[in-house]
Amino acid sequence: MAVEEGLRLDPPVLYVIRTVKRATILRDIEIHEGERVIAATSSANRDEAVYERPHEFRIDRVSPATHLSFGFGSHFCIGSAVARMEAQSALDVFLELVKPGTLKIKPGSRPYYQDTASLLGYARIDVELAPSSRAEMTAPSTDA
Repeated sequence: MAVEEGLRLDPPVLYVIRTVKRATILRDIEIHEGERVIAATSSANRDEAVYERPHEFRIDRVSPATHLSFGFGSHFCIGSAVARMEAQSALDVFLELVKPGTLKIKPGSRPYYQDTASLLGYARIDVELAPSSRAEMTAPSTDA
């Protein structure tokens, strides 16, 4: 659930641009065939009509709505299953190595995002370990 909630809250793609195939009306706005529209994935994933407290990271959501972080329909990401598996595996290893409460963002620091217009990802996050946890952390064994 943590991976899905992370994808919902911070999708890798913030928006997509599409060409309208046929004229339509969306919320009283006429959109004509051939026009270009921007679909804001990050906004849709925080829709207050869909998610309770949408701006919060909550792994306790009960039957959460499907997020749009990997697109929809014919534009759905074919690599989504691999991405989810990789993210879950990375999270599992991280939680095995770093015990809860031992890592925090450095005071006065903030995450730095990549300098891109449509993609979301962190370029850097300054963190620190709790002093008592440094001695406890060990690298995983590479013995076969």
